Amino acid sequence: MDCWEHVTVNYGKLRSIIVNKKIRIIDVKGEILKNHSGHFVGALIVINDVTKLKLLEEMRKNFAANVS
Repeated sequence: MDCWEHVTVNYGKLRSIIVNKKIRIIDVKGEILKNHSGHFVGALIVINDVTKLKLLEEMRKNFAANVS
């Protein structure tokens, strides 16, 4: 049974991409997977679309600025 080790790369980087002519904001996280002897065996990448979250944060900031 192999023991797995991981190294975090590009943790939590926000990126803007265009999908269907709309700008989307994505959160990209990646892991390099190595076996117990340190040899590369693969990678894992997780991509989350955070566009709605960022838009809601911007609306909250604008609302707070207009109220005060």
